[in-house]
Amino acid sequence: MGTATAGCGPLGDLAGPRWEGTVDTAANGVTLVRNPATPVLDSGAVHLERLWSDPVDPELLDAPVWEAGPALSVSDSSVYLLDRTGGRVRVFRAADGTPHGGWPTSAPGGRDSLFTLVSVPGRVVVGAHRELEVFPSDGSDVHRIRTEGNVRNLYALDDTSVVTLEMGGGGVGWGRYGVTDSVGRAYVPGEVRSRIAPDVMDVDCWKMDGGGGHFLIQACTRPVIMVLGEDGKMTTEIGIDRPADTASATQLDTLRALVRAKTAASDSKLPRRVLDGLVEREARRQRVAHLYRGVRYDSASGLYAVLEQVPDFLGGSGPSRLHLLTRGGVFLATVPLPSRVEAYDVAGGTLYALLESGKSPGPLLAAYRIDLPRKVHGRSDWWEWPEKRKGDR
Repeated sequence: MGTATAGCGPLGDLAGPRWEGTVDTAANGVTLVRNPATPVLDSGAVHLERLWSDPVDPELLDAPVWEAGPALSVSDSSVYLLDRTGGRVRVFRAADGTPHGGWPTSAPGGRDSLFTLVSVPGRVVVGAHRELEVFPSDGSDVHRIRTEGNVRNLYALDDTSVVTLEMGGGGVGWGRYGVTDSVGRAYVPGEVRSRIAPDVMDVDCWKMDGGGGHFLIQACTRPVIMVLGEDGKMTTEIGIDRPADTASATQLDTLRALVRAKTAASDSKLPRRVLDGLVEREARRQRVAHLYRGVRYDSASGLYAVLEQVPDFLGGSGPSRLHLLTRGGVFLATVPLPSRVEAYDVAGGTLYALLESGKSPGPLLAAYRIDLPRKVHGRSDWWEWPEKRKGDR
């Protein structure tokens, strides 16, 4: 290991809470940020101030348990939602949630043709089978970009380009595509393609995002964020010292029933012995619960946000929580959420989320300002990129 950084930083105890984590360098050059299990801020120190919430079409949550649900992205003072069933992009004002139009995608509606959506300033990008549909932010035109593999996920790398996670004959890889230039025109630059490094792929399960010019991978069973460069190699790993959770017997029984029903529906002639084997193999894979369901990076506030909640295939019961970390990897706080999250984004220090609601006829689209204590912003060392913090005591 290299130099370890720990403790209070230059402001000392006068700044309030202390961070008891460390910043090390691994033998392979990766920066390792380790956090204790408890965040630096006490429970209740960070508030989610609701700015607005409005019911939206129940059809947005009409997705089978095993399939991806709606996608949500925020830019240009708008919230963009992909309605996969209806084949539409729906638009809402970020300031108050007022519906602000929308448009149909070129791909036919249906969950087998549309997968995901992301927005960057001036552009909204929809991912389909082997194609990106690039729209101006008002949906008035479309520019198509062919991809090598099936686009399964899509992320904004920066303000001008997006990253695709593609499945193809060569396995899993990604491509970088420019979707806007200085005057807002869509274009395809020299494409940068990469395979994900094998050591990064050797995790139980993962979710991805992009931001700040980096790729982000978050492990499903542990609160770990891996930051990668464009070459697919890890530069930084940020972790919280918490053990993985084991799924309960009830949760695994729920999983078995879902797997059995789905498999039998797709192949009714499958021998019982084979079906039982498939069910138990999936139950073994899910014994360590996949509780960490996504990561977002907000360049405006310098926050990472990690969603924790029990997935639908394990019954979906239990609390939903958001873990907040600084750009420097400091585990700030865990914030309870009002209900289950179906899709979310964090932009400008605000959480935008599509939430389940037991009271309204459909889900709620809501916005919450993330209210951090002033003393946190005073800790400038916590907000520096981890590689710059090494050696600072």
